[in-house]
Amino acid sequence: MARPSDEQQRALAGLLGLGDHSARKSHYPELSARLDELEAERNRYKWLFENAVHGIFQASLQDGMRAANPALARMLGYDDPQAVLFSLTDLAANLFDGGAEELQEITAVLARERSLHGYETRLRRKDGSHIDVLMNLLLKPGQEGLVEGFVADITERKQAQQRLQQLNDELEQRVAARTDELLEARHAAEAANRSKDQYLAAASHDLLQPLNAARLLIATLRERPLPDAEHVLVERTHQALEGAEDLLTDLLDISRLDQAAVKPDVAVYRLDELFAPLVSEFRSVADAEGLKLHARIPDCAISTDLRLMTRILRNFLSNACRYTDEGRILLGARRRGGHLRLEVWDTGRGIAEDRLQAIFLEFNQLDVGRAADRKGVGLGLAIVERVAKILG
Repeated sequence: MARPSDEQQRALAGLLGLGDHSARKSHYPELSARLDELEAERNRYKWLFENAVHGIFQASLQDGMRAANPALARMLGYDDPQAVLFSLTDLAANLFDGGAEELQEITAVLARERSLHGYETRLRRKDGSHIDVLMNLLLKPGQEGLVEGFVADITERKQAQQRLQQLNDELEQRVAARTDELLEARHAAEAANRSKDQYLAAASHDLLQPLNAARLLIATLRERPLPDAEHVLVERTHQALEGAEDLLTDLLDISRLDQAAVKPDVAVYRLDELFAPLVSEFRSVADAEGLKLHARIPDCAISTDLRLMTRILRNFLSNACRYTDEGRILLGARRRGGHLRLEVWDTGRGIAEDRLQAIFLEFNQLDVGRAADRKGVGLGLAIVERVAKILG
């Protein structure tokens, strides 16, 4: 073989940076510095690899684990990272809880996506226990089948989630049990209420008959001339029987309304058909109390049950006459769009705003002290509320 000429040798030395002495002096320090930088970089990555908090490994899709850091070894219960350098067969048998099938699924995803992020799985430790981990896997560019992985232990997070789910399940069970108890109590209360209503209806109906007979007898006595003392006794007896009859009538109405035994018969009526009989009925009552009753009846019609609506307004007018010491009472109506607002106004003492709901409770009367001061039994507005709900 022919030896290179001197000119060829000088050219080759120039290409390699090994030409004359001056050329070597200029290139060696730069090369040495570059090698030092590469060594420092390698040592830095080695330090990070060995001291990382999370597990790091490098594996081949054909051969298995090639390198693992101490954190991964500790995570799996081993003292030496070399102990976790499993072959591909050992990975399926000793590490992945899903076995060979899980490894095949991971390989398929990496082949298709080149990476796998946020993959949660369970790994088997040396003592046979399991840990839950979160893995990020990357196929290393330029090196076919070489995978770099990062592993974080999420066992405590999973256990916390399981405890939270258990607490939620227990809470749902307790809520369901409590709901069943409340439903049972509600059904019992409704049954007791129905029984009460049926009893009230039966008792009120039966008691009204002898009361009516007693009132007829008292009415007969009232028509006869009697000494003053006996006349006072008869009047007091008449008032007592009248109060008892009113109470039983109201109780009967309450029970019928609570049992939904009252069905509205809705039709269209002119407002004067509703107001005129009420004005005629209560004008004399107001006069007897020293009050003036006025009515403002606009020319319009309403759709309602005449009997039930009359019951509501009669109660309002009766209360106005009872609880107004002086002044006047106004029965009127105002248009509000397609609706009509029926109102009863009076110059009485009024009701505090924070007590407006209380007046609709059964047997509740405001600002009443002695029994002698009571007017009625406190059921009128309770009946009104129920009738209003029936009418919508």
